[in-house]
Amino acid sequence: MLRPRFVIYRPILQLQPATVPLHQHLDHELLFITKGHYRCRHNGRPVELATGDALLVAPGDWHEDLLDRVPLHYVAVCFELSTPADGHLLCTEPDLSLQVIRQAPFAQAFAAIDHEYYQPDGVSPQVRQAALEHLVWNLVRALPDAVLRPELVASAESGDALRERIDALFQCHLSERLDVNTMAEKLSMSRRALSAHCAELFGEGPAKAFLRAKLSYAQAALRDTTMSVSQVADYLGFANPYHFSNAYKRLHGQSPSSDKLPD
Repeated sequence: MLRPRFVIYRPILQLQPATVPLHQHLDHELLFITKGHYRCRHNGRPVELATGDALLVAPGDWHEDLLDRVPLHYVAVCFELSTPADGHLLCTEPDLSLQVIRQAPFAQAFAAIDHEYYQPDGVSPQVRQAALEHLVWNLVRALPDAVLRPELVASAESGDALRERIDALFQCHLSERLDVNTMAEKLSMSRRALSAHCAELFGEGPAKAFLRAKLSYAQAALRDTTMSVSQVADYLGFANPYHFSNAYKRLHGQSPSSDKLPD
């Protein structure tokens, strides 16, 4: 499970033009523009943000603030992660353009964090922590799967719900030859995310998990219906009964004819 921890929270009202020299980040920093226009260089790439936009700067990224359009009001929150193991939210070589989130849905979460910073009671730190977790999960939702760590994407949906969704896809398309890209598209996720999900839930890749679903259906059809081996193979989209029989034997340890319902 994702575990963020506050490092720094800074609401900033910039009234005079300024530049923050090039520096390398040790933690994640999420910048959210409350009002105005913000410019920076992110790993050498120019970035411009308007009101409501956000930028995620990852550990190891190089960042230079070019605060020349004032007045400017923005919020920066730095956080570290205890999980995944190396503390990184993003994959090893993300597309930098995908770390910019236009019209990010973070205003409410930032307002909650800001409010709790001025509460004197002893519960406030726990509420701030809950607000940070809410913010980071909304960040995960807003970022494309393509830039996220695959194991993080796999943890973002409960295992039971996700397994049901993937199983439902398999059952609805048993008679088709779905490739992994098509499966991912139908599930509204990246190929990498689907592969991570299937490895976590089924212990194998999407193609093998789909084949296993087909062959489980085949076994039930042969035992419980009058369909012939060739009819089952054809229904499940196998190129020929020979290919079907080989795959069936590898999974079930015997030929499909051995499971055939006697006439």
